[in-house]
Amino acid sequence: MLTRQTQLIKKSNESLTYKIGEVSIDGETAIVNVSCTYGDVKAIFGVAFSEYMQKAIAAAFSETPPSEEEIDKMLSDEIVSALNSTPPTEHSAELKVNCIKTDGKWAIDTSTENTELADVLTGNLVSTFTEMAKDKISKSKG
Repeated sequence: MLTRQTQLIKKSNESLTYKIGEVSIDGETAIVNVSCTYGDVKAIFGVAFSEYMQKAIAAAFSETPPSEEEIDKMLSDEIVSALNSTPPTEHSAELKVNCIKTDGKWAIDTSTENTELADVLTGNLVSTFTEMAKDKISKSKG
């Protein structure tokens, strides 16, 4: 069974298309320009998280607070519900993907930050979680 987060990513990749553009090779490294269109699931996650927060807060004040497992299930259930009710929006991006030649084959260079590529492959969940973390940090400082 797929995890709920995996289902979000799978949903975003249903419409993923890409076109490889200019490639700049310098020895064992390369930069590949890629044009992508994909499903942005940020709105789906937003709907799910909003519903989850309402239910989690209500549950926290109930006579018997829920267990961690029950809290996790609440979020999972809301993700499934949002997946069924909210379509992903189409999003486009122009990427520069860092690649490296390993054992004679080209691969994505995982030693460098490819945040934009990760965002495409996760339907913008990487930037969504980054924004949430930044908001939490700024609120805790203010």
